[in-house]
Amino acid sequence: MFRLHPTNAGKTKWTYETLYTFCPQNGDCLDGSAPIELTYEGAASGAPYDGTSPLYGSTVAGGANGSGAVFQLTPRRRNWSQKVIYSFCAQTNCTDGMSPAYALFPDASGNLYGVTTSGGTENQGVVFKLKPNAKRTKWTESVAYSFCPTTNCTDGTQPAGLVADGQGNLYGTATSGGDGNGGTLFRLAPQGNGYAFSRLYSFCQQANCADGSGPLASPIVGPDGTLYGTTALNSRAYSFAPQTSTYTVLHAFCTDQKCSDGIEPLSPLTPDAAGHLFGTTAFGGTRHSGGTIFVLTP
Repeated sequence: MFRLHPTNAGKTKWTYETLYTFCPQNGDCLDGSAPIELTYEGAASGAPYDGTSPLYGSTVAGGANGSGAVFQLTPRRRNWSQKVIYSFCAQTNCTDGMSPAYALFPDASGNLYGVTTSGGTENQGVVFKLKPNAKRTKWTESVAYSFCPTTNCTDGTQPAGLVADGQGNLYGTATSGGDGNGGTLFRLAPQGNGYAFSRLYSFCQQANCADGSGPLASPIVGPDGTLYGTTALNSRAYSFAPQTSTYTVLHAFCTDQKCSDGIEPLSPLTPDAAGHLFGTTAFGGTRHSGGTIFVLTP
C-alpha cells in the first residue's frame, strides 16, 4: 500500500510513501498477497477519505489458507497496522469462496460486500458479505449467492464486482455463462435474511455479440436507477434500465488494437454531475496501442 501526496500548492510535485508491504516475510503470506483496490466507510456515498479511518481491501492470494483474504489497514501515529479480517477457503471445498479479485463494496451499515472468482458450491465464484460486530473487532462471512446452480450456468460464472442502489439491491456482472456464454448482468435483492437472485441481461444475445460480451467491471447506478457499464470482449459501453429491462449500446469500440477510441474497457465507468461517463481502455489509442481515457457525453 502506498500514498502519493502533493508537496506544493500547485500540485506539480508529489512525494511517494510506502505505508505497508504485503508478505513481509518469506513463506506463507498470512497477511495476504496481490492486493486489490482499497475502499473505506463512506466511499459508496462519494464522501472523500478522511485520512484517519480504516481502509479495507482484499488480496487474490495469501491468507491463512492461501486462497485470498480481506484485510483492514488502520493509520497509527507513525505507521499503519494491517489486520486480516477474513481468510477465504475456510470451509470444506471452499464453499465460502476463494480468490477475491475485485474491489470491495461498503454499505451504509458498515458491512463489506465482494465477489470471488472461484470457490462456492459449484466452484464458479460467490457474492459474499462480511458483517462486523458492534466494536468491529470480529467479522462474520456469509455467502449471498453461489454461482452456477442452474443448468449450463445461465445465471453466469465468475462474478466481477458489485455496486448497490439506495434500496439495498446489489448489482454486478459475471464474466461468462448466460444464454450466449458472454456473461450476465444480475441483481441481488434483499429478501428476509438473504438475497433473491435475478438475471437482468445475458450478454452476446445479438448476432456477432454486437451487444458485447465478457464484462470485467461492475456497473454503476445512475440517479434514476439506470445501470451503466462496459464489456471487455466485443468492446461496448452500455446502459440497462431495470424498470423496463431495456438494454442499449452507448458506444461500440473498434475491434482493432490501433483504433483511436480504444479497445477493451476493463474498469468501471465514473460519472460526473453533468452526466458524462469517463472510462479507460487497456489497448488502442493513437500512440503505441497503449490504451485511452475516454468520455461518453449524453
